[in-house]
Amino acid sequence: MEKITKRIIVKDAAETKINYVQGTTMIPLTFTIDDFVIPAAATALMITKKPSGMVAVDEGIIDTETNSVTVNPTAQTFAESGEHKLQIHIAVEGETLNSYLIRAKVEPCIITDDMVESNNDFTGLAKVVQDAVSVAYAAVADYCEDNGIVTGASPEQAAQLESLITDMADIKAGISGGTFDDWKEDEGEGEEDGN
Repeated sequence: MEKITKRIIVKDAAETKINYVQGTTMIPLTFTIDDFVIPAAATALMITKKPSGMVAVDEGIIDTETNSVTVNPTAQTFAESGEHKLQIHIAVEGETLNSYLIRAKVEPCIITDDMVESNNDFTGLAKVVQDAVSVAYAAVADYCEDNGIVTGASPEQAAQLESLITDMADIKAGISGGTFDDWKEDEGEGEEDGN
């Protein structure tokens, strides 16, 4: 998995910057410490102060071979856009080490969970029509059941039912296989033919 890796020092102030996108959770952050050896028994956290003042605390995974701390951000870590202040906190046997501030510039994300799919300009219309066709199918089934058309139907009733089912199948096929422009053209052709 790709990750963002930054080298940091903890014995002298040095500015470290990260660029990230709001709401992203798939890109781990790895901080390699150049001037301090992380003890094997240590634990690590990444403390994130958001622009609103809210704080997120994420557990870090220590790799003593590379002398690094890796954090997998959660949805809350970078839930806000703007400048975040981060610190790596390492603790072992009652002793602690805090890194200098790491600044994260979090770009806003315009994608939201409630966005409507936008494959083309009439997707919403097609869904409404498909839903209407489903309701029509249910209505035909109820009508047939209420009027005893399912079994022992007269030839006239069977022909009416077959005609309704064919019409609805044509509508459904047109919605799923065609486009709105195709539908408009078909409607126009029908008018010219007098249908």
